[in-house]
Amino acid sequence: MFDEAFEWDDAKAAENLRAHRVSFEEATLAIGDPFAIESLDLREAYSEERIVLIGMSQGQLLTVVYTERGCPPAHHFCTEGYQA
Repeated sequence: MFDEAFEWDDAKAAENLRAHRVSFEEATLAIGDPFAIESLDLREAYSEERIVLIGMSQGQLLTVVYTERGCPPAHHFCTEGYQA
C-alpha cells in the first residue's frame, strides 16, 4: 500500500493483522496522536533508523515501529504495530 504519507507491504500488513489484530491503517491513527511518545529503536543495529511510537488509536493504546523515508518523509511500516 502507498499513499502520500504511508507505505507498507500488503503481505506484511496481512500478517500483522492476523498476529496482532491491528491493521496498519489503524496504526496510522496512532502516529497522528498528538500525545504519542516516540523513541529510537536501539534494540539492535538495524540497517535503517527505526522509531518506536506509543499512541492512541480508536480507544486503544498501540505500540508501532516504523521508519521514515523520502522527502517529505513517508512512514514505512517495516515491522509490526502491536497492542501495548
